[in-house]
Amino acid sequence: MFNNSHIIFEPIIATNILWVFFALFLIVIVWSIWKKVRATLLRFIIFTLLLLSLSNPLLISEQRDYFNDTVLVVIDHSLSQNLDNRSEQTQKALASLQEKLSVFNNLDIKIVDIPQFNDGSKGTKLFDVIANNLAQIPKNRMAGIILITDGQVHDIPDKIDNIALNVPMHILLTGHKDERDRRLSIISYPTFGLVGKTVNITLKVEDLLSNAKQSNNIQNELVNISVIKENITLPLISVKIGEEVQISLPIEHTGDNFFELSIPTIPNELTPLNNRHALVIKGVRDRLKVLLVSGEPYQGGRTWRNLLKADPSVDLVHFTILRPPEKQDNTPLNELSLIAFPVQELFETKLQEFDLIIFDRYRRQGLLPQAYFDNIVHFVREGGALLEISGPLNEEISGFDQSPLSEILPAIPTGSMLEMPYKPKVTDLGLRHPVTAKLTNSNKIQPDWGQWFYQMDTNNVKGQIVMTGINNKPLLILNRVDKGRVAQLLSDQIWLWSRGFEGGGPQAELLKRIAHWLMKEPELEEDTLNARIIDNKLEINRHSLENQQNVKVEVTFPNNITQEIILEKQNNGNMQSVIPIDLMGVYKITDKEKTVFLSTLSPNALEFYDPRSTDLLFQPLVNQNKSGLLVLEDTPNFEIRRVNKGFSTSGKGWLGLIKNQDYQIIGYNQRYFLHPLLLLLIILSLIFVTWFRESR
Repeated sequence: MFNNSHIIFEPIIATNILWVFFALFLIVIVWSIWKKVRATLLRFIIFTLLLLSLSNPLLISEQRDYFNDTVLVVIDHSLSQNLDNRSEQTQKALASLQEKLSVFNNLDIKIVDIPQFNDGSKGTKLFDVIANNLAQIPKNRMAGIILITDGQVHDIPDKIDNIALNVPMHILLTGHKDERDRRLSIISYPTFGLVGKTVNITLKVEDLLSNAKQSNNIQNELVNISVIKENITLPLISVKIGEEVQISLPIEHTGDNFFELSIPTIPNELTPLNNRHALVIKGVRDRLKVLLVSGEPYQGGRTWRNLLKADPSVDLVHFTILRPPEKQDNTPLNELSLIAFPVQELFETKLQEFDLIIFDRYRRQGLLPQAYFDNIVHFVREGGALLEISGPLNEEISGFDQSPLSEILPAIPTGSMLEMPYKPKVTDLGLRHPVTAKLTNSNKIQPDWGQWFYQMDTNNVKGQIVMTGINNKPLLILNRVDKGRVAQLLSDQIWLWSRGFEGGGPQAELLKRIAHWLMKEPELEEDTLNARIIDNKLEINRHSLENQQNVKVEVTFPNNITQEIILEKQNNGNMQSVIPIDLMGVYKITDKEKTVFLSTLSPNALEFYDPRSTDLLFQPLVNQNKSGLLVLEDTPNFEIRRVNKGFSTSGKGWLGLIKNQDYQIIGYNQRYFLHPLLLLLIILSLIFVTWFRESR
């Protein structure tokens, strides 16, 4: 609290009249001087006192409460600040700054940190933080802003007046001179690609040097780019430094395809983090081509057709056999309107164009020769998919037991049909298998869905039984055959669920999962390895049909240190482990069969695109805002000064903070500057002296 006194005038007559008196006073004084009248000085004093009394001077004493000024200190803890010894420089500069600012009693210090851990994709948003904090500080109490940063800031505005409120914005720059870094830049890459095709990646290797002569010497230097696809190391790719090249990467399966691209480090390199990149490219199918052959019309004949036609990515070819060869009558051929079954075209010429073949209640009726069944077996073994939905057989027409399909089918129906009401159940294995796990209302004791009434009996089952029916006989069987897959549903009554019989059941979800498993969709694989990074933690998930315990995976950290992690058993074949991570870069997780690459940094993260310390970005703003920029390497012992408004705010080795002297008045006192009676007595005394002198 401080007292401040000053004089104000409150004239007792109108101001215009006071100016008239002042004019007359000047005339009289000038005339007295010109005529050399005696006692002119006394007249001047008398007239002055008269004018002073008419202007009524008052002495005002104010009690002022001065506010502290505020200095905003912004500390850059972004990812690039962890390079070299910048973090140590920052801590030393902050400690020194706090010590120097603490000597000023009328100054508040507000320290704000820029977050450290992110993927670096958006860079350092320093001025967003400044703007948010300035909104909380009164404009007339800002002494200045001090930034401790490496200069890699990615939201510097063109003009800073509106943000900094015309206060000095000083920069303390971390880092060192002549820093060097080599980076692998991913210019462009697709986020998805077609399975069986390649995708093009555009990239470039660059050397970031402060010395222009060194830059010219390395332009023709060759660098090898290493590419690893999951567990496969692809051939090295040699490129010239500074040359933009395009490489092709194969997309071999649907879902996430993981790639790691890297280049060797160089001596005294600032950081290896931008030498390695992990890319995840999702594999998708162009069009799924399905051949559906229905052996005869029946109530559920449209179940599969409706499901497949509902998906716009599916090209469906559907044939229903309405007139089998054994049906002979006297109808003339020219009166038949049925389309002949194109056996040769489908099962020989264009068989390899299909992705999935479905036999729905198909029976051997002499339509397909043995050679075409051989083609189907070859189609499956080479990676194709087959689904067989068994329906009732009769004594005259057999199933696939005598055909080559018996080599790949999980089970061959005996020909007898089991008949009784039952509800399909999910087996213990089925509770772990992605196709049948977590089906709506699935309960292995008493499922809450509608009944079926018959199924085909079978023996010699090979494959995975995921659902059972009457007397716990196999109902849904899945099996892998070489590169391909086969599924077999030993009842054609799933259409009862689609009609809502007794409440229906999860027919749409089940059929969709069966089809996706046959098409090798990653989310329905039995053995999977997945990982993700959330909140500085690495979460590893593995799923297996085997009842395993103490499963180990290897994690390779960005510093190339490998650690074995034991996954904890969860439920239904799931295993998981969560470990904290604090290193930036690419992580490799493998269980020897599957490999996942993850990175805490996005490709070409702004934070590491050019990690060298620089003052170039701040120079225009420093010049515009009359601020100071000190390189900590050159000026570790800087000085802080308080300066009045309008004075210089920076100089060699020092930074200035403005004194605003903002205050509020908490009380004041008003009194006469000269008491009227005293003033009157002085004037009368002077008049008497003047009269006495002139009378002599």
